[in-house]
Amino acid sequence: MIIIRRKAQRLRKETADSHLQSKHQEATDKESIYQSILRPAKMPSLSIVFIVSFYTALTYELSYLILITITEVIESSYGFGQGVVGFSFLGRGNSYNLRAKDGDAYDS
Repeated sequence: MIIIRRKAQRLRKETADSHLQSKHQEATDKESIYQSILRPAKMPSLSIVFIVSFYTALTYELSYLILITITEVIESSYGFGQGVVGFSFLGRGNSYNLRAKDGDAYDS
């Protein structure tokens, strides 16, 4: 905003027109704060943003649920100790790492 204000000031000086103003000079601090708070609130109402956000939240929720409950399920079902149950996370971790490497190959 400083750059735009300086440009408007320079144009006022060059053209001798005192009515030239940048759009940001008209807004008061209260209006600027209100607009800054309201703008992000409008974002989820856009359909694609909502769909991507919902999908990401659902994926994260399911992954978190699996990672949290897998220890209890394996301990109670198979009678393994906590140390051995830790090995059950290796397969999932390896698949995440392999997928991350695959994703990089598709980007280029």
